[in-house]
Amino acid sequence: MEAALRATSDVGLFSTAAGAGQHLEVPEWKLAAYQRSQVAIWRAVSDISRRVEQQATWFFQVLEQDFDDELRGKVLQFTTGSSSMGREGLQIFRIDVAEGSDGRLPSAMTCGNLLQLPRYSSKVVLRRQLQTAVETTGRQLGD
Repeated sequence: MEAALRATSDVGLFSTAAGAGQHLEVPEWKLAAYQRSQVAIWRAVSDISRRVEQQATWFFQVLEQDFDDELRGKVLQFTTGSSSMGREGLQIFRIDVAEGSDGRLPSAMTCGNLLQLPRYSSKVVLRRQLQTAVETTGRQLGD
């Protein structure tokens, strides 16, 4: 897992939804998520560590391979409460497993940069539910 999360691809930099010349690099998210996951999640809940690992892998694959710049910016806003990484960058980012399954949207606790993902059955489901969550944030689902 360490090698997979630390490996970098040639995805380059991409703009956040706010634009303004600020950029976010996916591998930086990977490092922050890996460090926090190792300390907080895998140590505390070792019986679900494989599920956390799979969700993190899918999440980063979706960010790198499936989402465009605008959606990546929305994910950053959804998970951290900010549309930019700030001067010091993203210091901590956690992915935790939430109760529920394919029908539940992911949730976030922006004060702790925590993304909670249900135990989705596939990367396709994760991608669809994450996109729905970030695109409906701040408005009612019926709007």
